[in-house]
Amino acid sequence: MKRIMVWGMVALLSGGFQLVWDHSEAWGAGLTIPTNGTWNLNGGSLTLPGNLTNAGTLSAGSGTISLTGSWSNSGTYTPNSETVILNGSSTQALGNSSGVITSFSNLTISNSSGVTLADTMTVTGTLALSSGSVTLNGSNLNLGAGAAVSGHSASQFIITNSTGLLTRNN
Repeated sequence: MKRIMVWGMVALLSGGFQLVWDHSEAWGAGLTIPTNGTWNLNGGSLTLPGNLTNAGTLSAGSGTISLTGSWSNSGTYTPNSETVILNGSSTQALGNSSGVITSFSNLTISNSSGVTLADTMTVTGTLALSSGSVTLNGSNLNLGAGAAVSGHSASQFIITNSTGLLTRNN
């Protein structure tokens, strides 16, 4: 098994690459996938103590992506049966105002400071509110026909401020 050990900011540079990830690893910082880059997460888990920025192609497979920073997608993100966990200690941004709608299979909010949307998001599986709330901030949050919201309480909820809408497909 090959291992990649990274200490510091990870920036995958231009020139084209494809990386297939099939094991668990904790990285030293954030991850940037450039326009012509491809990252396939094939059942492993990826822990990032920083931001995930995707301008290329990110395929989630059945793995887990956990990050303490923000999630920015202006490329192609293909969900499968993955779980994305946002577990920072300060407010995390989800999206980047690019107009790209990102769809997650399962999304877990585990950040007492909360998560703020910067673009329209879709959850097709489970939106788990383990700790903290989701603020729509003028963006829409769409729940797929089979989607569920778990963990909601007086301190864990969805805030539909501004013009953002919470919708569910039937």
